Amino acid sequence: MLIYENIMYSAEAGEYGAGDLLVPDECSADTPLALAVHGGAWSSLDKCRMAGIAGFLCETLHFAVFNINYRLAGAHNWPAGGDDCLAAAHFLAAGEIPQLKGIKRKALLVVGASSGGHYALMTGLRLPREMVTGIISISGINSVREDHVFAPGRYHTLFGHEPSGPELDMVDPVKYLTQESPPILCTHDRGDNVVPCRCTAHFTASAKAAGVNCCAYYHDRGGREISHRIFQGDSVKLYPDLEECIAGWIRKNNIG
Repeated sequence: MLIYENIMYSAEAGEYGAGDLLVPDECSADTPLALAVHGGAWSSLDKCRMAGIAGFLCETLHFAVFNINYRLAGAHNWPAGGDDCLAAAHFLAAGEIPQLKGIKRKALLVVGASSGGHYALMTGLRLPREMVTGIISISGINSVREDHVFAPGRYHTLFGHEPSGPELDMVDPVKYLTQESPPILCTHDRGDNVVPCRCTAHFTASAKAAGVNCCAYYHDRGGREISHRIFQGDSVKLYPDLEECIAGWIRKNNIG
């Protein structure tokens, strides 16, 4: 695996408009592409948080992965971060990255965790359908309706003020589901105390009602620590069952 650090994708986003490109040792014209989006309640952390997931997608599943930073809420209110994710997807698909020369620009897999799962959904569901082959949200804020009840303060940070009902609808992935939406995988720990599991339950029920190919995988690792319970120990490496779930879903849906 080759890693090209801090490739700029957006001048507008300044120092935040960069990502690390991970490329498999062996590439072909058919090497699939993925966009990875970190979490942090939209307002903290960076691309390092997704390094393990991006590495798994690249080394094990042979995707070329663009693992990005974006403008953080608090200093940059919505829609800055969401716009950056869209810009990164268009940059990845545009064919102007020398390190991806010779790879066909097929549809992208968009992957995120926690609030990055929300951004992954908001990116994949708002891009033209032909640009997206699938979306994966790991412990994601998949339903704003459910999450806002649990943690209203993070929405004040996202918007820079107390959001109205229509503003919450504007950032709710559920509102963007259509019959044309790409395949979606959501995973969640039933005891997640950072983003409630009911976000995934409500989103997947809404997706299925809309006729979307949407799959949910639930796990229960126990423990009382404040955690999504997706990473092994203090690492950024996913638990094996999550990696197996993601790999199986990608194979089943011919993603990439």
